[in-house]
Amino acid sequence: MTGSVFVNRFGAASDIGRNIAILIHGAGMDSSIWALQGRYFSAHGVSVLAPDLPGHGRSDGETLASIDDAARWLYELLFTFMPDRVVLVGHSMGALIALQTAALIGERCAGIVLVGAAGEMPVHPGLIEAARSDPVTASALIGDWAFAGGMETRRQPVPGSSAFWHARRLLESSRPGVLGKDLQACADFSLYPGWLDAIACPSLVIAGRRDRMTPARKCVELATRLGGESEIFEHSGHMMMLEEPARMRRLLFSRLNRWLAREG
Repeated sequence: MTGSVFVNRFGAASDIGRNIAILIHGAGMDSSIWALQGRYFSAHGVSVLAPDLPGHGRSDGETLASIDDAARWLYELLFTFMPDRVVLVGHSMGALIALQTAALIGERCAGIVLVGAAGEMPVHPGLIEAARSDPVTASALIGDWAFAGGMETRRQPVPGSSAFWHARRLLESSRPGVLGKDLQACADFSLYPGWLDAIACPSLVIAGRRDRMTPARKCVELATRLGGESEIFEHSGHMMMLEEPARMRRLLFSRLNRWLAREG
């Protein structure tokens, strides 16, 4: 692992505990996408870490070219903290990274939460090309498709803020080439059966009923393959942690408390 890595702890002042939660952002994003959940977890005693992946946010380095590379990077980062037990929470591309990392860390993984993820996540070649050549236009397209209709005018969870525009600006401000590489990594991903065999921990797949990027039925299919739970957010698109943040916070917090409290 080379270069500086930024890991968001959302204001926690105490030492990292032996049991931790890792929040992994999606394509073209950074750790701030988890702010509404991460701050709550941190304030309520959960040791939470949310890294900016290489080339994203405040982390140095080149964007990783594949989900496999990203999972191995996260595995290496994770064990600089030497936790006893870990819950991995990932959104979209981050969920694919979480899934593969869970297979790598084995019994230390106390649980995984996959938000807006499926066993395969195809991306239209035209969108990948737009992300490479015209990232502003690509960001606008993704922003429009990622949220359930009307999010830009819906009452916001934080007064004076806009979840829709926050996500859109994150995409627009990503470094040149990052969004295109991330989308290509998602398109190239295939879920090998051997990874599922290596994951013995509890799992939860969260879907948005109005998700136009990863249909809810595909998320439920992944949950079935994992032998885990699924939960559908009826009023959300692909950005559930921003569209229904309070529900996401409650759901994640209940799983973190349950899974991290178990004996290894």
